[in-house]
Amino acid sequence: MKVNLLALVFISLGTQLLFANDGKGQSVSDVMITLECKEASLRHVFSKIEKQSDFRFAYKREQVEKYRSISLEKDKRTLEETLNLVLRNTNLRYKLVNKNIVLLEKEKEGAIDEESVNTETEDGLAVNGDIRGKVRNSKGAGVAGATSTPRGSSS
Repeated sequence: MKVNLLALVFISLGTQLLFANDGKGQSVSDVMITLECKEASLRHVFSKIEKQSDFRFAYKREQVEKYRSISLEKDKRTLEETLNLVLRNTNLRYKLVNKNIVLLEKEKEGAIDEESVNTETEDGLAVNGDIRGKVRNSKGAGVAGATSTPRGSSS
């Protein structure tokens, strides 16, 4: 009797797993927060945001220490709107990586952003950045002094 009851419990739990849907994480445009700051440091603002959301900030301390007078009127906004308002008069931008908001310095005028470099090959495949690898012979041994050039490139 106890064995049948235990089996029934495991079967019902297993059935629930079969019908489970994939979870969808919230993005910065979905999360609503209420924030008010008066002459606050950027670190303090980030701390307040972390308390109201599941997002965590990653930054170099020297990047944010110089920003000490952030002011926002109390309002309910999306996290995306809040971040754009908080960072508008700074030299910082953010990038979302899973549940982490990584702060980066804005690119200087005329500088090339590594992510924006896009080279399209003859086959229509886009390649960003460097291509690295090893040239090997049919036995798997490395070939000394070998180089390769992507099709359609001039170098």
